[in-house]
Amino acid sequence: MGLKIITPAATDPITLVEAKAHLRIDGTDEDALITSLVTAATGYAEGYTRRRLIDTEFDYTLDAFPTTGGLILPQSPLLTVSSVTYIDTNGDSQTWSSSLYDVKIDTLLGAIAPVYGEDFPSTRSQTDAVTVRFTAGYANAAAVPEAIKSGIKLIVGHLFEQREAYVVGTTIAANPTADMLLDIYRVMKAH
Repeated sequence: MGLKIITPAATDPITLVEAKAHLRIDGTDEDALITSLVTAATGYAEGYTRRRLIDTEFDYTLDAFPTTGGLILPQSPLLTVSSVTYIDTNGDSQTWSSSLYDVKIDTLLGAIAPVYGEDFPSTRSQTDAVTVRFTAGYANAAAVPEAIKSGIKLIVGHLFEQREAYVVGTTIAANPTADMLLDIYRVMKAH
């Protein structure tokens, strides 16, 4: 199984202006740094919650279709499935007709399942015989839950203030607030 980004998110869920307001910074001297911290904090939030925050297109490859149940997609929230292709038993590439499967986007983990009376197609026994192209994430930054955005801002603040890997001569206590805000949107692994 593999997951490859085809089209990355075009933006981050919070803007430079929002991050600077959170940090209480007016000047432009730190703009490049703050922008990179927003991207880093967004990556942390996506990894922690197992969600894509801004729409991102992926190819998800598997060696075969599942033998029971649906094919659960590894990124949430699922927006669309563009195509399902597979290598048939003769070794030819085929596109599975979208009229033969249902896409579940209204569940925590999106899934694909054959429509009533259909089965998943038979595939050749080989690596990466199935490829699902799909888009996951919130439609735009305004749709990202405010708790996630607040968690990202807290992480940006921490990264901005703590610019070194180690702090010498200071007692530091972790602030669990960012993770607490992200926890309510955390998706547990399906497998």
